[in-house]
Amino acid sequence: MKSILYIGWVGFNNLGDELMFDIFKRYVSESKQDFKLTPVNNEAHELWYTSMTDYDYVVLGGGSLIGDPVHPFAPYLFECLAAAIQANRKVIIWGSGMDWLPRSVLSSLLANETEPLHLPDPVLAHVREVFTQSYWCGVRGPLTQSLLASIGIPGIRISGDPAFLMPPPQTEQDATSDRLVQPIIGVNWGTAHNRIYGSDEAHVEEALVEVLRDLQAQGYTLYFYTMWELDLEHAQRLHDKLADSGKTVFDPHIHHQDTFVNLLSQFEYTINFKLHASYISLAARVPFIALGYRFKVYDFAHSVDMAHYVVDMDALDLKEQLLQKASVIPSIRAALVETMTSAQQRYAERIAEPFRLKLFN
Repeated sequence: MKSILYIGWVGFNNLGDELMFDIFKRYVSESKQDFKLTPVNNEAHELWYTSMTDYDYVVLGGGSLIGDPVHPFAPYLFECLAAAIQANRKVIIWGSGMDWLPRSVLSSLLANETEPLHLPDPVLAHVREVFTQSYWCGVRGPLTQSLLASIGIPGIRISGDPAFLMPPPQTEQDATSDRLVQPIIGVNWGTAHNRIYGSDEAHVEEALVEVLRDLQAQGYTLYFYTMWELDLEHAQRLHDKLADSGKTVFDPHIHHQDTFVNLLSQFEYTINFKLHASYISLAARVPFIALGYRFKVYDFAHSVDMAHYVVDMDALDLKEQLLQKASVIPSIRAALVETMTSAQQRYAERIAEPFRLKLFN
């Protein structure tokens, strides 16, 4: 029996991270091979006590795993992955991406410039070794790819996020549809504990209240949903500020991703805080406006030609940008759906490649 170590931010019931591991488990199961699959959290205190050499394959799963809040490239992670490669273990980077980069780095990339990342020599050596000698490697988006090129690692493929492997919505109506009144805008809200561009979630929330009141006045019902239990109280608070109109639904459940895809497929469009809420919207064939709270949102949006539908959380004209994008979507909805569907099909083929090529056999 061969063994696989899956590294991810798992075990915290955050739907975005859990759905990627769920998809990986499904593909491993469908391969009909006899594997022992072990997940491990990507944080240092977990990895230090995990022997990479005990496994035949080491998979760096989807998510913002390449760095941490302090380091663009997590030193402990790349030391462990380099050790696995040196021990002739097969390391696979399965759609991981970068995050936590300051606004200045993002702005430079979007201006086709590069702000240099200064890495200690041992860390840089490990990062280069891992990305150039992995058994298979694909990263989440073009901004991650560009940053790797800036430190001397060009040509890394963009595989997209494992969430591109979510199935499309089912044709039948979701069981909750009798609660909904058309037309509907999905609203995903939560918290990143102010670790966002601008560092002021309260300001964003108040701007969002004004925008959502305007959309209610246009006849929309607002459906509030979350990706994580810690987001519930924040989404509930936002909902309660708008509930007096009667045109709101608050969903207290963290559904399975397939249930969410079916549910969101009934919406006109969505406005999303958390990254994987937008991935689910894309899988549901529903246009989205993504709140640009950190680097990873832009990495995703640029990968699917939806960068125009990201609104900077630190924008001075946040309210105006949201209203402008919301006003445009209904008239070009079909074109946006075509763009998103094409992107999902393209990346689903890429991120499934390790299984299609039977690399785990």
